[in-house]
Amino acid sequence: LAFENSVCRDYITEKLWKHGYQHNVVPIVLKRSIVEQYVPPHSFIAVDDFETVGQLASYLEYLMRNTSAYREYFEWRREYKVIFLDGRNHDELERPWGFCQLCRLLWMEPRPQFTLKNFDDFWNKTCESRGALVTKILRHEKNWKNFSNEAVNNSSEFQAH
Repeated sequence: LAFENSVCRDYITEKLWKHGYQHNVVPIVLKRSIVEQYVPPHSFIAVDDFETVGQLASYLEYLMRNTSAYREYFEWRREYKVIFLDGRNHDELERPWGFCQLCRLLWMEPRPQFTLKNFDDFWNKTCESRGALVTKILRHEKNWKNFSNEAVNNSSEFQAH
């Protein structure tokens, strides 16, 4: 699980990269809209794609029984490669980020302009209330406290093909 400590518009947990894409696992993230523009297509599972915890559990159980469906989450590795940017290697890939990017933008003509109308909103209001997404998901799960493996095993929502 690559759950964020905070669900913020401009924050992706390092767990997604370190424990997800650097290993042969399918990361599970809390919110699709935050990560999908930055990661390979069909390379993760998003909790908010499911109405309930039970649906997510049923889908994970389905993937455990259906290896071809599970393998689809690794197809991206045919066209993409994981490269760890550590400041020492892959200079051409790291240049667009950090201080190199600042220097490039300072010398660019015409210089790009970016204006924040409300710095407080930008700095303090791009995150959801702490625990709001998890609370929402759990509210949809009627008996989430009593949720058991038996319920997952007996689910007919997803069947192996």
